[in-house]
Amino acid sequence: MKLWKLILPFLLFLIIALIIIVNLPLYPLKHQNLISDTAKAYGVESSLIAAVIYAESCFEEKAVSEKGALGLMQIMPQTAKWLCEQLSIDFDEKKLLEKEYNLNLGIYYLSYLIEKFRDTKTALCAYNAGEGNVQKWLFQTKYSQNQTILEYTPFHETNKYCKNVLKAQKYYKKFFD
Repeated sequence: MKLWKLILPFLLFLIIALIIIVNLPLYPLKHQNLISDTAKAYGVESSLIAAVIYAESCFEEKAVSEKGALGLMQIMPQTAKWLCEQLSIDFDEKKLLEKEYNLNLGIYYLSYLIEKFRDTKTALCAYNAGEGNVQKWLFQTKYSQNQTILEYTPFHETNKYCKNVLKAQKYYKKFFD
């Protein structure tokens, strides 16, 4: 009887710990070589791209948002059309659900935003909330002290998005770069 009193709490602890571990959200990773090759072609960290894909679609190639963003990197068709013009390739909305096409456009777009804003977090804000919003926020001292880097945004969703992407990037660095 005394032995059970000692073992029972340990067994309960072990069962609860296993339940917690099994239910922890894991960071999936698919298309590692394609991400790595395309990211390298555009000079972007592969771990950042994997983190954006995780935040945008959780690696679901056929993902479609309520707002109409498509594919792994959740690209809006109008943005994709502009990106295709910049890259001198044909625009095909249906192909946004194909991993190669979507990654090519999405990674190019993120490289463009990083080059334009010269700060990864600010570029992520633009990827999530739009370039126009970021341009406005950079000139408001409550969001940016130097008109170059956003400290935060008025959009809770964008602040959370950036935090989640940067956290996931730390995890994905184990597999890339």
